[in-house]
Amino acid sequence: MCKWKKVISVVLSLLLISSTVNVYAADKEDAGEIVEESENSDGKIAPELQEKMNVSSEEELISVWLWLKPIEKEKIDQVLLEKTGMNSEVYEDEERFEEEILPQIEAEVEAELGYEEAHSVVVQENLSDIASADLQSINGKEENAEYAMTPIDIAVSEEFDEYVAARRGIVKQEYLAANDKFIQEKNISTSADNIIYKSQYTSTLIVKATKSEILDYADSEMVESISFYTDEIQVSDADISLEQAGIYCEGGTGHTISGGWVAYDGLGIKIGILEAECGKYDSTASQLVGNSKIHFVDNIRSDGTTIESTVSSHATMVTSIIAGKTASVGGRTYTGVVPNATIYQMPVEYPSDCIRGFQQLVDKGVLVINYSGGSSVSEELYSSYDKEIDRLIAETGTVFVNSAGNTGGNITSPGKGLNVITVGNAATKTSSTTSAISPYTMASSSAYVEASYLPNKPDIAAPGTMISYVKSAGVLSTASGTSFAAPIVTGVVAQMMQAKSSLKTNPTAVKAALLLGSDKSKISTNNNVSVEGYLKDKSGAGFVDAINAVTNAFGAKKIALTTTTDVNTDRYYFTAGQKIRAAMVFNKKNDSSISSLQNLDDFDIQLRPVSGDSILTLSDSSRNNVEIIECTIRTSGYYVFCVKKYRVVDSDNPPEISIVFTVN
Repeated sequence: MCKWKKVISVVLSLLLISSTVNVYAADKEDAGEIVEESENSDGKIAPELQEKMNVSSEEELISVWLWLKPIEKEKIDQVLLEKTGMNSEVYEDEERFEEEILPQIEAEVEAELGYEEAHSVVVQENLSDIASADLQSINGKEENAEYAMTPIDIAVSEEFDEYVAARRGIVKQEYLAANDKFIQEKNISTSADNIIYKSQYTSTLIVKATKSEILDYADSEMVESISFYTDEIQVSDADISLEQAGIYCEGGTGHTISGGWVAYDGLGIKIGILEAECGKYDSTASQLVGNSKIHFVDNIRSDGTTIESTVSSHATMVTSIIAGKTASVGGRTYTGVVPNATIYQMPVEYPSDCIRGFQQLVDKGVLVINYSGGSSVSEELYSSYDKEIDRLIAETGTVFVNSAGNTGGNITSPGKGLNVITVGNAATKTSSTTSAISPYTMASSSAYVEASYLPNKPDIAAPGTMISYVKSAGVLSTASGTSFAAPIVTGVVAQMMQAKSSLKTNPTAVKAALLLGSDKSKISTNNNVSVEGYLKDKSGAGFVDAINAVTNAFGAKKIALTTTTDVNTDRYYFTAGQKIRAAMVFNKKNDSSISSLQNLDDFDIQLRPVSGDSILTLSDSSRNNVEIIECTIRTSGYYVFCVKKYRVVDSDNPPEISIVFTVN
């Protein structure tokens, strides 16, 4: 890694005492004249559902979201420890992992292979044929040695894979049991057409119910809130014709948009692709044909039926951008960001298919999911769809990358999710073979609008204009849209996880390292204004930079802290003249809907000297769960990053916070 850059990541698990605010935010529609009033039990029934109930007959079945109480993390940790012997406090604290587990892994690999062999670089493109029980050393490329993997690195990566799989298994077991218990106690019909959605990883149900049944559910202590459910056709986030020409990766020398960097190709990383409009990739396309690591997976609905898929250029292109093999046309070479990753692609028609498909992909062991689609709606508000995606990310630890949408205005759902990495479209090309001049403008179609009290979206920008893949021998297919910016970021996330195995357990650390590594100087400020700190309304933290993101991941050091008030990180010695840049990201773990700032956790970050009360720099956003600060050190000495707590919505489900900073 670059010797001049030092990168440190600090992960803070905060358990903070605060009052719980749970006010529902609804996408209200005009329901017409209210002819009767239904009781709203304890305020649990959302306003738009109340309106629907007021104009419905007693016998009419209404589709509703049932938001049950979530299972506390401590219970999941306890069951995991009892059943597997795996201690979450160790696996999610890098220092403890290195002290308590890493020595054992090193000893086992060294005993099997010998010390020198265990610490030798392995050429990654050959690893797919090497079983973990039969690791062997192969001469590596010297220029990539500092980025390559040793047999010990591989064993550590597999250890984290086992932990992720074991934890997800316990989460699934506990939530299925809790949801089934509620269904049984309330005598909810289990017929295929009555339960639209039963989550396996969250305490969420979508069922059909009469008004009296809804009121009965609201009386249950297990229910936190109930909202109205409607299915909307999911559309792909692409809107410019395929006749346009262009490329997203020039030269063929690298697997990232940065070019010239060949270290991480996705080996050992499982990626899920959810594809709107029932899309399926073309297995005969030049960059996908013969790739045994790319799999199409049926999306199974509650009634046991599968979605009838259709081969589409959109699905083929998204898959090719992520994992397409190298192909050449007209003297130019095209390749996917992570061509050696394992891919599971699944079709989606409705939101219920997306959240159900999310869980089926988690069952496959995916670590990151790409969704280049969503609900193209006019509302700016945080929907139930966004909320459930946030819950799935928090409970499963899966990174979810979503295109921002091509509305030219409102962010599409579920891209408004706080835990989602939402990607905008930067216009980096002016023709099929010509790059635009940096700083790039944001495409006029790239969505960026959300309610004023919601966190700024998109989070980051990536190339999404005139993107191409090799459709068949000598033939390019080209299109534009946020659909094709998102998979580039998805591939970069996979590279980060391949570089640093501990990131497999922490989506907030991934997001912090990714956003910190973005290059804000490469995005024009024309019609792209600052919202708070270093975030822009249309491009978020800036233009994705794969090398910076992976470098940040490589230097990550995780420290778990617990507190009931403001918290300081470990102290770090900085010298005068050094430039410090830091990103803090915290997730949404509570179950609240969002209709105002009072429904959002609020944390800020400060950089201050250990001695004295002075503050070098700070963030002061009240709505963002992404905070970026930077400053130049004036006086050499010890400094700390201080996390300032202003509001915690639910003290039983406090957020997890990651801080990543660079020193230049």
